[in-house]
Amino acid sequence: MHTHTHKKMAGYMRSKRFNDLFGYCPMKTMIFQQINPILFDVSLRDGIQGFTPAVWTTQRKRDLFLSIFNKETPTKMEIGSLVSGKILSVMSDSMQIHKYITDYLREKNSNIHTYMLVPNSKKLREGLEYGLTRFSFITSVSEKFQMKNTNLTLQQTKSELAKMNNMLLTNSGNKKYAKLYISCISECPIRGQIPVAEIAREILEYNDKYEFDELCLSDTCGTLTYERFSQIIMAVKPFIHLSKLSLHLHVSQNLEEVRDILFCCFDSGINKFDISAVESGGCNVTMSGKNNLPNLSYDLFYDTLNKYVERELS
Repeated sequence: MHTHTHKKMAGYMRSKRFNDLFGYCPMKTMIFQQINPILFDVSLRDGIQGFTPAVWTTQRKRDLFLSIFNKETPTKMEIGSLVSGKILSVMSDSMQIHKYITDYLREKNSNIHTYMLVPNSKKLREGLEYGLTRFSFITSVSEKFQMKNTNLTLQQTKSELAKMNNMLLTNSGNKKYAKLYISCISECPIRGQIPVAEIAREILEYNDKYEFDELCLSDTCGTLTYERFSQIIMAVKPFIHLSKLSLHLHVSQNLEEVRDILFCCFDSGINKFDISAVESGGCNVTMSGKNNLPNLSYDLFYDTLNKYVERELS
């Protein structure tokens, strides 16, 4: 096993949740290692972005981080966004939170990686000047969604992404890491359901024309089904290494679909999952609050993973 995998497994071994589910059974641990799930915590960004600073104060964000750090073992954490405070005022203290968290992680000698979402090249430049090295970017497969969310067409968004991609590649210093959220998989809250072929074409364009480390398929509406997801994966599989893909689910009451989608990921080698410790999610810029659904939770993820492992052992 590679050194980085040793370190990752050591993190899981420190987790009571891991030990309770897998750590006392060598066969379960072996299957877990084969899946090698990489959890990307989005609690402090997507999980709270629909609220106000009065609800999610700086201190409450710090407390949430400490709770996640002490209870869970994510590999990565998205801890804020450099979006304008006029759009999402709850993110106005993102750099303050970033400093607190990175200082804490350094003190604890933790290898958790922190990410910051940036919406455009101007904000990316600010992030680089702060010394940030890991960024998340946003796009979608729906023109109408993109216009409402960013006031840019998809072509304008792609031009901006190309500019930001080049900024990361030419910026001196430490290696930069970039995650791209691709929203509206497989439905747009404005346009409705989008054809699988169109979704696959957009995913492959972002893979072929840009140098992102991770392409995150985001189920914006919480309506993604196993059938649609498997069709999308089958369409892109011949042209992209599936380990480059990650999954961002918003969860409705249909937990069987979530189970089947995650099982599909485990079977196909997709091992990166966005996850949250708060029961909220989504953005009020594009959807009304009542239509926003929570992100995939730690509890649901681990429960589903345990079911998969038990199935493999049966």
